[in-house]
Amino acid sequence: MDTIKISNEGNFHFSKNKQRRKQFYKRFFYFLIICPMRSITKYPITLLLAVFPIIIVLHSCSKPYDEDSLSDKKEITSFIFLKTDNAGFLTNDITATIGTDTISAWVPAETNITNLKATIVHNGKTISPDPGSNRDFSMPVVYQVMAGDGTTHSYTVKISKHKPLLNTANRIVYFGDDEDYFFALDALTGQEIWKKKLWHPTRSAPLLHKGTVYIQHVWQQFSALDGTTGTQKWITGFYGGIGGSPLMYNDELFAVSSNNIYKLDTGTGFVKWRYFPNSTNTLFQGSPTIAHGNLYIDSVFDMMALDLASGAVKWKRNLGGSFIGANPLILGDLLYVAGGGYFYALNAHTGEIVWKTVIGLTYSSATAANGLIYIAGRLELYELDWYICALDATNGALKWKTPTGKSLYSSPTVAKDVVYYGNEDSKLYAYNAITGELKWTFTTGDDLFGSATVANDIIYIGCVNRNLYALDARTGEKIWVYAAPNPILGHPSVVDSAGKVYYPSTSGMKN
Repeated sequence: MDTIKISNEGNFHFSKNKQRRKQFYKRFFYFLIICPMRSITKYPITLLLAVFPIIIVLHSCSKPYDEDSLSDKKEITSFIFLKTDNAGFLTNDITATIGTDTISAWVPAETNITNLKATIVHNGKTISPDPGSNRDFSMPVVYQVMAGDGTTHSYTVKISKHKPLLNTANRIVYFGDDEDYFFALDALTGQEIWKKKLWHPTRSAPLLHKGTVYIQHVWQQFSALDGTTGTQKWITGFYGGIGGSPLMYNDELFAVSSNNIYKLDTGTGFVKWRYFPNSTNTLFQGSPTIAHGNLYIDSVFDMMALDLASGAVKWKRNLGGSFIGANPLILGDLLYVAGGGYFYALNAHTGEIVWKTVIGLTYSSATAANGLIYIAGRLELYELDWYICALDATNGALKWKTPTGKSLYSSPTVAKDVVYYGNEDSKLYAYNAITGELKWTFTTGDDLFGSATVANDIIYIGCVNRNLYALDARTGEKIWVYAAPNPILGHPSVVDSAGKVYYPSTSGMKN
């Protein structure tokens, strides 16, 4: 306890304890006020470096200002069923369509929709029920988004199943890779039936005829295999490289190399006749088309018609250089082909030009359906953008076009009023064949150089990433995928249980 004494002079004196307390306050004041002030003057940088971390920590611990606390935003901006979150239920990501107050999605017929997890993105403050939980979507589910100002917006989610494929008659899909191998797969499951090492790349569509698979290879070789076992029946060599697909007409086999056209014996591969042009300007890169007793073939500079029986040239038309290796398209008495920046309709009997329209640069063959011709090109002589378009078959008038972003080396395929084509941007596109409206896309992850083959509502297409894909033609949903040893640049062919054969497009004659 402190005591106070009064001296004779009348002054007050604090006891010993009080003096100690007074000294403590002086020292506290010195270190709290005087030292910092002197430090600021003498060591400003050092003090700043020491204090800055403390300021950061204090700021991070403070409660930030909520800019959206009074916001009225309450929309769902993305609703996806990820295959990684729904393993065993989905083989592909399913993106739902978001309306004003509805969300809808279609899933494969076999999907168990009673236990799905959705990935939801919204711009509101909260959403209920919990989007991170698995949920039963067999009945409509209502999600409510609350904004910062307390208002809400409700969405009714409805998930529907596709009907099972009505026709599952597809039996075998045949294709080759860009190195050594040729394959036969179960067309419904993707299981390998057999594969054959042929030591040559295959970039064409194999020809199927009476149980035999005929294959043109890139480099100077033509093979015939048993379609059931893969056993080699015969092999023959050609002059020049080979890029087009073979053609069968009335049990007669025709093939094209870079500088020759051949008629072959189907049983042995022996050459029955050979057309060898006496011109350095003739280079065959595409597949032939047969009609009216003629074989039509597009060379670098000329479109020509050869007599089927003898191989003699009936007519030849210079088109200014096409360099595309296109498959000529025949509709009635008209022949359609691109060349020199234009798309032509020629008289199939004489080669005379009926009409032409600007198509610009193109690498694809034309395909016909619905009185329209489908082809990809730049549409202008000096255009840089690429388009897939539909032309009126009677006069070449443009009906619709849609940009493709990158160049197209594959050709369009049409089935049930849908146009399918693969692009260098790694996507397969499906468009309404009448209007050009986009229906769906499927991303493969690498370039698509080969054309798609559609058989009984299933699409088959090969990719540079070595995969052959089987997709639902109605939705683009993946059915199965087969990984080959090497990139696939060619086109698959499919045979069903009735023996019907499906090829990549409807250009030219079908077997």
